[in-house]
Amino acid sequence: MIRRTRVYRQGSSTYVIGADDATVALEVLGISPETHGWGSTEFGLFVRRQGLWRACSEFAPPSDAQPGVIFVGRIVEKAKS
Repeated sequence: MIRRTRVYRQGSSTYVIGADDATVALEVLGISPETHGWGSTEFGLFVRRQGLWRACSEFAPPSDAQPGVIFVGRIVEKAKS
């Protein structure tokens, strides 16, 4: 099954919903760790509640939970050396 990926910006973080792998999420965004920097990366299941994406339990996830990757912090292009 091919999963549709979507990108959301929420605060200073970027969510790639539908991706369960950082490599796929990076491809969707068109960036790489060599060219761009950000605070940290988190993986898991997420649900949309009250207009915001929120992490949810992987032990007993709600039926509308979707896999995703969060790039925490602003994504900035690294200076070329």
